[in-house]
Formats: sequence, structure tokens, C-alpha cells
Amino acid sequence: MHIAFEDLRQTGWTAGGIYLSNVLSAVASVAHEHGVRVSGTMAAGTAADRSYWRDVDGVIAIPSDARRHSPTRRLIDFAARRVGRRVERRSPAGRLLRKAGVDALFSKVDHGPGFDVALLGWIPDFQHVYLPDLFSADERALRDDSYSRLARRAGAVVLSSQSAAADFARFAPAAAGRGRVVPFVSQIPADALAPDPAGVARQYHLPEKYFYLPNQFWVHKNHKLVIDAVANARARVPDLTVVCTGNLIDTRRPSHASDLLCDIARRDLRHNVLLLGLVPREHVVALARQSLAVLQPSLFEGWSSSIEEAKSLGKPVLASDIAVHREQDAPGARYFSPIDPANLAAALEDAWRDLPPGLDLAAERAAREITEARTREFGRRFIKAATDAVAAR
Repeated sequence: MHIAFEDLRQTGWTAGGIYLSNVLSAVASVAHEHGVRVSGTMAAGTAADRSYWRDVDGVIAIPSDARRHSPTRRLIDFAARRVGRRVERRSPAGRLLRKAGVDALFSKVDHGPGFDVALLGWIPDFQHVYLPDLFSADERALRDDSYSRLARRAGAVVLSSQSAAADFARFAPAAAGRGRVVPFVSQIPADALAPDPAGVARQYHLPEKYFYLPNQFWVHKNHKLVIDAVANARARVPDLTVVCTGNLIDTRRPSHASDLLCDIARRDLRHNVLLLGLVPREHVVALARQSLAVLQPSLFEGWSSSIEEAKSLGKPVLASDIAVHREQDAPGARYFSPIDPANLAAALEDAWRDLPPGLDLAAERAAREITEARTREFGRRFIKAATDAVAAR
């Protein structure tokens, strides 16, 4: 079987690219067992990023006029359907992929009735259903339309959690049987383990003890709760520190990061809550390794990459008590209310007292062994979903 993958990297959304890297690595780890060939796809004329596509057998260039799934084309088709016009055409991209011998394409968008390659869909989450205030009416309608089309046409739809699968069944009950739960596993590249964690922490002038929160600065990631909790705890633990990294831009709430910074300054928490912004990937890993624990306060997730990376590093986790975080089941995880700053403050104080900072090489070795087995299982489940998508054509 030949599976092609669309590039999921997207400006302002770091997680898509990291997710696909994990998928490709997992599939590559078991591809020989199943006789699977793997290709990436990219726009013609774009130089292939060999580091990103290191786990594929080749990259297929798709001419821009053949890419029905481009954002512009999706908006045109969406507008046409809103006014009742039927948009059907044969897919040049489908013909090109067929010519290359591709059996299934992994994509987060539908490619229309003229696309003659099996479609393996991916729906990351249903955040717009649970947190509608974070989306405009048009954004919610566009997501509903995109997910509905994918549910109708994909031979199978990959969902990262049982929570997301339950949401999918409610959203598209007729397609519930095509949902496939394939929880992703985060692999830690060897080169990301090369930097000395203590040395990286010194580069950012960090204290010896800190919690690490590696999330984009989107409203639902719940940094405000952390600021409130640290303000609550500081009277009892004056040097309690949380280090935050991630993209500072939330296109839905452009002022969000600056609002957080103002709140930190107003409460004089500049030495307790440190916002570093985007840092290199290898520094994300190093900062997690050097920390007391990884902190994940999010209000909503499809499957948290921060928690998965902590699991793969053998690092303790403090996570908001939401269903998907419980499902991820990080060893020894401590949970707190996502809406109660006092509850999080107590959890931070306890962990500050109980957990040591810095490397735990024994825990890392044990986690690495488990991660290798989990990664292979991830790859097998993904290939099974692709096989189901092909069989459904």
C-alpha cells in the first residue's frame, strides 16, 4: 500500500507540523512489516524540506492549479454551496496521485467527488463546538462544513482520542462507524536530546527550579489560570516560577499575549511567570528535561502534545482535569481544576515541595523503552486505518 501525506504545517499552528512528524516517524517504524510505501506531498516549485520529510520514501509535487484543497479553493467552494450551487469537477491532483501509485491520502480536508484516491481524514478536535465564543460565526460554519464533508467522503477518519471519537459520533452519527481512534505518540528526535538542559536554561537566565508550560498563547490554553494561581501561591512560595514558551500570536484574540503580559506586570509577577515566546525545538525539549514538571492547564484538547512529550521524556505532569488528559494517563500525573486558581495553586505548591529539578536519566531511559513500543503500536493502528479507508472505496 502507498500512503501519501499532506503537509500539515500551518502558519500560527505549530502542533499540526509536530503531529505529522510523529505520524510519519511511527509509520516508518513499522512500514516494512506491512509493505507500506510513504510519500509526502507539496506544492510544485517549493523546495522540499528534507528534515521534515526525512521519514518518507519521496515527495510528490502537486501543481498549484491541481490543489483543490487550497484555502482559496475551499473558500470558493464553501461560498458556492452556501448559495445552493453544486460544485463538482474531476480532480487533477487525484489523477496525479493515482499516476504515482498512491492508494490513500491522509488529509484534514475533503477533496470533492472527483477525487479518485481513497481519503483518510483527520479531525484534530471539536473545539469550536465546546468553545464557540473563540470563533466567529463564519469560522464555526466553515469548520462544520469542512468536517461534514470529510465525514461523508473519507473512507476512515482518524481521531486522536476516545473523547474526540464520541464528539465525532454526535457530530456525524451516520459516519460514526468510520471513525478510527489512533492516539498519537510523541517521539523525541536524538538531536533534540543533544543540548545540555542546564546550559539551555542558563541561556534564558532561568532559576534552578521552575515548572514548564510549552503551549501556544491561545485563549483556550488557559495561561490566565496559571497567572492567577501563581499570584495566589506567591505569598507562601515567593520564588515559585513558571516558564512559558510558544507562539505569542492568537489570531482570534490578537491582544491576548499583551493582555497576559500586562496582567503579569500589574501583579508584579515578572520574576514568577516568564514568557519566552517561540524557542527552537531542541530548546523546548531541554527546558522540559530541566524542569520540575510539565504544566498543561488547557481548557480543551484533542490530544495534548505537551503531555505526550512529557511522557516520552519520563517527566512528571501537572494537567487540568479534563477528560482527554485523564485518557492520556501520564504516569504519576497530578490533576487540577481548569477553572479554580486556588486548586492549581495548591497543586503547584505541593509539586514545588515534592519534585526535584533537572535530569532524571533513569526515568528517561525507562520512558524511551516504553515510547519505542508505543510508537510501533501507533504506526500499526494508523496503517490499519489507512487500510480501512482503501477498503471502503
